[in-house]
Amino acid sequence: MTMDTGLIFHPYMRPGRTARQTFEWGVQSSIACDQAGFTTMMISEHASQIWENIPAPELIMAAAALETKNISFAPMAHILPHHNPTKLAMTVGWLSQILEGRYFMGIGAGAYPLASYMHGIKNGSDTAFLNKMVRESLYIMEKIWERKPFWYEGEFWTAGFPEEEAPETEEDEQHMLANYSPYGGKFPEFAVTGFSYNSPSMKLAGERNFKPVSIYSGLDALKKHWETYSEANIKAGFTPDRSRHAVSQTVFVGDTDAEAKKEVMEGPIGYCFDRYLIPIWRRFGMMDGFA
Repeated sequence: MTMDTGLIFHPYMRPGRTARQTFEWGVQSSIACDQAGFTTMMISEHASQIWENIPAPELIMAAAALETKNISFAPMAHILPHHNPTKLAMTVGWLSQILEGRYFMGIGAGAYPLASYMHGIKNGSDTAFLNKMVRESLYIMEKIWERKPFWYEGEFWTAGFPEEEAPETEEDEQHMLANYSPYGGKFPEFAVTGFSYNSPSMKLAGERNFKPVSIYSGLDALKKHWETYSEANIKAGFTPDRSRHAVSQTVFVGDTDAEAKKEVMEGPIGYCFDRYLIPIWRRFGMMDGFA
């Protein structure tokens, strides 16, 4: 079994970089990955983090769509509690059509309480509450893509799809509802990221047969992610497929191990880990796997 290679673009830009610089780096990275034969380009969505400053990953994907040929794109991930499900379903469907199927959809509940607070969610630290929002959002989005009449009043959102009469005249055809279902009329493949040892996202991925994406946090956590996913996947009647399991890990290639280590420790990667990643992982109690 061969291993596919992709890039998760967070983007970990030093504070002080402009929005234009971040945007251009994202588009340039997409083109470079496509030319290098990478299969996927996943772009993070964050509203509050100064180092991870892409609130709308779909803009980079749309700009790169016309400059790439083979690589598939995904938001990694759209934070579902922060979006109106109907609006997001239409955006995702249209972008999938623009990319002519080179699209899959990463979904998440939100890792940063401050970002949730900005979107009107006071209890952004309550993962169970956020996951309820994720499940309701998914239900609405899938109903919108089905294009069948429904009306839904949920705990968090209200949405519907109107009943549409069959056109009788050519004039009627000019006033039909636009079709924003994903390319080919099928739901996109969903992907879910997990970081913590007992990640609830891995259980959701297994239950819904979504693609599991592990943010590397040590071998023990990585093994636990697959165990959690597999158990939920089998219980839901599916067969776990290891080829779908993606692992996000920092990789740097040098002429020698010593040179690579020096470049990482003394360069921008080490700077990012020292100034941003390690402190924030400690704050959220996520350093156990690296001890």
